[in-house]
Amino acid sequence: MARLQLIGFAAALALGLVFHAVPAMAQPGAAPVVQPPATSAPTPFKRWGIGLHTSSGEMSSSLNPDNKIKFGGGGLHVSYRVNHRWGFQVSLDATKGEYAPGIDRDSRPMTLAATLHLGNSPTWDWYLLAGFGGSREIVTSMDPNGREIELEYRQVHVHMGGGLEYRWGSIGLGAEFRIVGAARDENYTQGAPAEGPVPEESSGAMLRLVGTYHF
Repeated sequence: MARLQLIGFAAALALGLVFHAVPAMAQPGAAPVVQPPATSAPTPFKRWGIGLHTSSGEMSSSLNPDNKIKFGGGGLHVSYRVNHRWGFQVSLDATKGEYAPGIDRDSRPMTLAATLHLGNSPTWDWYLLAGFGGSREIVTSMDPNGREIELEYRQVHVHMGGGLEYRWGSIGLGAEFRIVGAARDENYTQGAPAEGPVPEESSGAMLRLVGTYHF
């Protein structure tokens, strides 16, 4: 009898615990409030920029890598930021290189590029760029009689690369590295040799040192 009473007491205790636990599970307390992770606000930016840059690099023929020319010069650029990440840049350049003794090549390229800004710093701005454009190429040389000969070519080109700029308020100083591919406009220069100072196709690299005023 004592054993039956002990079993009954244990069963009643177990049932009491079950009936106490079921309402607690059916009606849980208020779930803790989960705060969303903090995110930093985008760095304020100035939409327009205008500035000057220097350019230097080397281009070589796609058919004959030994047919190459080094160039240097500079130009003007204007930039516009659409939003925090994306922007555009237009640049006008004037560069010059010596193809051979007595044979010079002057280039007047214009390039439109899209820029993707990757950082979120008020002082450092690093970005990728890709663009295209055209150029006027003038080759000058001397004939055996000492008279100057001038030939004009046209090219189309594409640019891909990246840059890094450091800003003091509205003033920015930076550098860009660009891979360049160019092709001669045969509709403008029919009958020109495939090689020479302005080959049919060429590629190379360019380094720019950039100064910009942002507003």
